[in-house]
Amino acid sequence: MGLEGNVILRLTRRQRLLGSSNPRMTKAPFPTLDVRAAGERDEPIGSKAKFWFRDPTDHSRWLFKYARDGTGEHWAEKIAAELAELIGLPHAIVELARLDSEPGIATRDFTSDQRRKHLVHGNELLFRLDATYPKERGYHVREHTLDAVRRAIEQSQAVLPSWPWPVGVVTAWEGFVGYLLLDAWIGNTDRHHQNWGVLVEASGYATLAPTFDHASSLGREIDDAERMRRLATADARGDMRAYAGKARSALYDVGGCGPLHPCEAFVRAVRTSPIAGDAWISRLCRVDLDAVLDIVARVPERTMSVSARQFALALLQENRQRLVRSHVR
Repeated sequence: MGLEGNVILRLTRRQRLLGSSNPRMTKAPFPTLDVRAAGERDEPIGSKAKFWFRDPTDHSRWLFKYARDGTGEHWAEKIAAELAELIGLPHAIVELARLDSEPGIATRDFTSDQRRKHLVHGNELLFRLDATYPKERGYHVREHTLDAVRRAIEQSQAVLPSWPWPVGVVTAWEGFVGYLLLDAWIGNTDRHHQNWGVLVEASGYATLAPTFDHASSLGREIDDAERMRRLATADARGDMRAYAGKARSALYDVGGCGPLHPCEAFVRAVRTSPIAGDAWISRLCRVDLDAVLDIVARVPERTMSVSARQFALALLQENRQRLVRSHVR
């Protein structure tokens, strides 16, 4: 049995373990913050209800987002952040949270660590690059192409933030290629032009912002019945792999008729930076499977169902294989 076969066998065994009522974990379950809002205010960006609050222990600033009914946005966001850590990406710090009986996620403000910074979103950078860019349009922006994103990041003169980047990743664009790898791995379909950017200090010094807002991933929008059906069916048209293949990013190719698959977005980005692409794929291949399984297992039982865990794990394995296969040159 080859390496991939061994990985799949281990995955299957651990999936069964995750289906038990008391899965083994090397660490305790992720905590859930009990949010009591202080200094509450409306947040204009995005579609989900949200507000800012301060942690009373250290006065750090956090953004609370309610998870929309019928979705796993909160656990998807938490798992994605932990997976970003595994492959060595700077990411927003997020915690599971709850306000009264309503679940959500809390994201720490990454613009105020040490020196105050201003987050310039991608749509603003793209508008600076091209005055005709439709920066006010929220979704389905065909002008949001990989080439435009690369040129906008380069024009911003942003550099990589201080971080243990892989050897071969030296520019902000090459760091962003790592974000695209994460998107492809978790099946993130929401890398639109306000879900990336650069951090600018008062002096004008700019760095690539950490990756953030990954709630549209890991099959968070489908219900348990569909998850179980897709995992069990022998019909290739409606199984988990078919679901993975239908994912679409919010990035387009020049002259393309639709958004790219997240894996295809990574593959095409790598054409401009093959050394960085090799480095990111190498990082993904070195990720310990047990560490991934433990992350999923640490989500509290009341927060994430057994079928949601099993589907998320199967999706991660499928997308990982898809990425590795696509990168063979």
